[in-house]
Amino acid sequence: MQMTTAARKAVRKIMQKYEHPFDVEIDAMDLRQMSKNFPLGIIPTAAIDEIINAVLDNAKGGKREVEPRSIDPEVLNITPKFAWVDIDQTAINPIFQRDVAANHVFKIEKDFDPNKIIVPCAVKDMQTGLYLLWDGHHTSRVASRKGWKKIPVWYIEADVSDKTEEEAMAELILLAGRAFLTINKTNKRPVSRLDEHLIRLECGEHEARLVEDILIRYNCKFARKSDKAGQISHIPNTYDVFNLASPDGTRGIYLHRVLDFYRSAWPKEGVNGVMLKGLGLMFQMIDMSKGLHTIDKTVFNTELANSLHSVYGSAKISTEEIVEQYTDAYGDAGRDLTPVQVANGLMCHYKVHNSTFDIGNSQFTFQVR
Repeated sequence: MQMTTAARKAVRKIMQKYEHPFDVEIDAMDLRQMSKNFPLGIIPTAAIDEIINAVLDNAKGGKREVEPRSIDPEVLNITPKFAWVDIDQTAINPIFQRDVAANHVFKIEKDFDPNKIIVPCAVKDMQTGLYLLWDGHHTSRVASRKGWKKIPVWYIEADVSDKTEEEAMAELILLAGRAFLTINKTNKRPVSRLDEHLIRLECGEHEARLVEDILIRYNCKFARKSDKAGQISHIPNTYDVFNLASPDGTRGIYLHRVLDFYRSAWPKEGVNGVMLKGLGLMFQMIDMSKGLHTIDKTVFNTELANSLHSVYGSAKISTEEIVEQYTDAYGDAGRDLTPVQVANGLMCHYKVHNSTFDIGNSQFTFQVR
């Protein structure tokens, strides 16, 4: 689905009433910037609906069939019911459940917090009276291991007003199967790494705060695209570089060093994620081989930046050329290893073009320009 011209026009009209502008695209609306327009930063859902409707009502196939807030589902009796249910009153019908995985139970159990439990969903079996879970089964197993006698459950019951019990239960089972697939496969929007970072940052997580402080120091910013100077879209590689340990066990120093180099070498470019991690690994390899504080980092950075500029130009081309030269020498090792290839290629490149510092040996060598 694309953002149409009509949608952008409708959004611009709505934006006129807001003091603080914010980005609206088909795949993301910047709620953090939008929140600056409201007391305490709390956005009424009606304000979000207005923009979502402006985008979708003007998209192909997105027009609503009904007016917003015109139906009361409680009156229509189509909403699930809520109950605290004895765990022994829950059960599994495997025709609408996946196999249970002990390792997934273990994973959830490590982070278990009774204040953050996902409420399981179920259908109520007409014959046994049991609550047949179609979502949240692993969560219920964790609750049981934690000693809980009851669990919260959202459930629906069969409507037998115009059909037999068998027909009603068959419809309920079909609904449960379709719901399971829709919830777990089709309509779960994964949390992006950008959203994850922002949530962790604004909730006060220490590591996210440290990473953000480093970004701010070098005038960098996480973004969904890295098409402007200082923008970083590859958030996993950024955290990987932050977590690289120096010979004395310190974390964070390589993210400082990489961004210091990058913003000096390519001040008008967005930050390439592979080059970012490749530089971090290179700095770590040098320190592991030669020890901390054995080279003048200012001189080294200037020499490396100048030679990369003269041979390749941009960070993007530097990355692509080094990976291509590695592939010529060793073959395609796969995308996951490209930062390692770049790190070793950068060391080889420095040795070809500069001789001021002994930076030790790379893990492997290959011919570079």
